[in-house]
Amino acid sequence: LPEQWLTLKSVSVWLSTEHSPSLDAPKRWPVAPDEIVQRNSGSHLFVIDIDQNNIIYRYRGNHMLDINSFDENAITWSELPDVENVWLSILDVDETAKIVDVLFRFAANEKIVLHRHVAAFHTFVVKGEHRIYTPQGELKEVRPVGTYKAGKADPEPHTEGGGDTDVIILFSLRPYCDGPIYEILDDDGNIVDTMTFDGMKELFAEAA
Repeated sequence: LPEQWLTLKSVSVWLSTEHSPSLDAPKRWPVAPDEIVQRNSGSHLFVIDIDQNNIIYRYRGNHMLDINSFDENAITWSELPDVENVWLSILDVDETAKIVDVLFRFAANEKIVLHRHVAAFHTFVVKGEHRIYTPQGELKEVRPVGTYKAGKADPEPHTEGGGDTDVIILFSLRPYCDGPIYEILDDDGNIVDTMTFDGMKELFAEAA
């Protein structure tokens, strides 16, 4: 969007005079929890409301975000080894920063394997509904399209999956080292496999 910038780090929004004729110049507006986004200070959860493909903020602009224009069939998906109901497409591997940007696709009304994140990660729901479950299978959280989260390593395991349709999520995995990114667990919580930065790098090279 050329004239609307949502800066999540500083939690502020830039608006141009096009969207606010009373303003003499673009200004920075602080974000209130009940306005442009919903914010959870603990998990840094942001939800951008979308109504008929318009981004809703303090002023409704003329620029459109067509959430239906994303075609997941144009993406080259690969299966994650030994993990059902999930496909991935690794977009980039930053060897210097030790960051992996990857699209994950979770099957509709299914749960992927129990796991826990052992490194920082950022997520953005591109399409569909992201559902997160407790280890017991109870629905814990629902994240609609447009939801952004900056997450940290968490010892609490979980499963996740799509809503009534497959969900597409952009993950930015940030171990900042060659170490583990997440651990795959069995039903008793025992570690059965570990995905590392080097492991993601190998998958990226195989798909090239």
